[in-house]
Amino acid sequence: MKRHFRPRWHYTPPAGWINDPNGLCMVGETYHLFAQHHPDGTDWGPMHWAHATSRDLLHWQHQPIALAPDEYGMAFSGGAVLDKANTSGFAGPGADPAMVLMYCQSGRVQQQGIAWSTDYTHFQPYDKNPVIPNGGLRDFRDPKPFWNPMLKCWGCVVASGDHIDFYRSDDLKRWHWTNAFGPAGNLPGVWECPDFFAMPSPDGQLKWVLVVSMGRAKEDGGSCTQYFLGSFDGTAFLADPTGETRLVDPGFDNYAAITFDNAPERIQIGWASNWTYAGLTPTGPYRGAMTLPRILSLRQTPSGLRLAARPCPALDLLLKPAARLEAGEKDHSLTLPAESFGIRLTGEGPVSVSLANGAGERLRFGLADPDTFFLDRSQASLLRFSDWYDRPLFQQLRVPRRVSGPYDMTFYFDVSICDWFADAGLLAVTSAVYPASPYTRLDVAGDAVLTLLT
Repeated sequence: MKRHFRPRWHYTPPAGWINDPNGLCMVGETYHLFAQHHPDGTDWGPMHWAHATSRDLLHWQHQPIALAPDEYGMAFSGGAVLDKANTSGFAGPGADPAMVLMYCQSGRVQQQGIAWSTDYTHFQPYDKNPVIPNGGLRDFRDPKPFWNPMLKCWGCVVASGDHIDFYRSDDLKRWHWTNAFGPAGNLPGVWECPDFFAMPSPDGQLKWVLVVSMGRAKEDGGSCTQYFLGSFDGTAFLADPTGETRLVDPGFDNYAAITFDNAPERIQIGWASNWTYAGLTPTGPYRGAMTLPRILSLRQTPSGLRLAARPCPALDLLLKPAARLEAGEKDHSLTLPAESFGIRLTGEGPVSVSLANGAGERLRFGLADPDTFFLDRSQASLLRFSDWYDRPLFQQLRVPRRVSGPYDMTFYFDVSICDWFADAGLLAVTSAVYPASPYTRLDVAGDAVLTLLT
């Protein structure tokens, strides 16, 4: 019987293909997730917006498709805002505030349009789209609207080839270009799926974060998502000087990550795949999944200010300690009772944890030395679905630590996706793994205390 690999805690569509998360927005106590979706096949195809809702970011209710291709083209990626002041005029007397979706209409050219809803289920495209027409660019997509507190109006970032364009608007309908950022950084590839938001740093200073996804070549590691920290005066973003590339996730499978509008915390979700092999993954009636939602913060490190992430708190309520291995115990093995579980690991010095099954498949992670994390999926699966997935570039990960001393790691494995957090979120990694049969045994080597969570 073929395994479908559908995870429990990561959003997947009932059937069909998904990629980039879109339009993340919170209304009341409900999280709304949209995503790039081809409902009629498990390969990339005519892009729609899938829609799902949740109260805890782990259990999702599927909703009707929000956007479909029309005379302007396919509904490519974008964002959403809740128009609480009714600046757009979309909400009638006595109606709830309109949720406004802003998306790329990809047809003969790529241009930006909007759609709206006051019941948050059925969305009406604006009858005067596009709201930001294309000025002659081949790559001009993925708008992400946000509230601009400096000018007390709406702002929007749009990916434009090798840079990000900034816009402003008073009503979400009429937009005016204000400035551009880029090219910048050391990564090659087309810029995609930007996000832009402010966060407090540990010293209380407000920093602006610009997230940019990179469509790198396979030979360079494929899809990845970088970020820049800096200042924003309401019209232009000025990045802080840095000599290194800052990645949202140094792992293999986290792309197009964006954050929720109107949420009490800065919550980020990405697409848990990589364009290098996304169309070949061995899943069943669906293909594609979202990462675990992450709560973002800024942390000071010896090498400067960095984004940190922790998993959504609902996991702490869902998972309870089931077994424990103390440092120095003779037996360093545990039986895994399910395909979805968590591992809490504390200690100091090198450590290696492996998840294994009777077929000889083995996924390994840990601390290779006091300064380097590692993840090794080279023996994690007997399935051979992609030559690129099997190459060392996509199999063995080594990440320098940002801090030194004792470690505290939490590792979640969910049927076919692992999410790994360490050093208070300075390490946050998502990777897809497809064991031909479920892992049944856990082994740990090193002076560590391990708690199994189920």
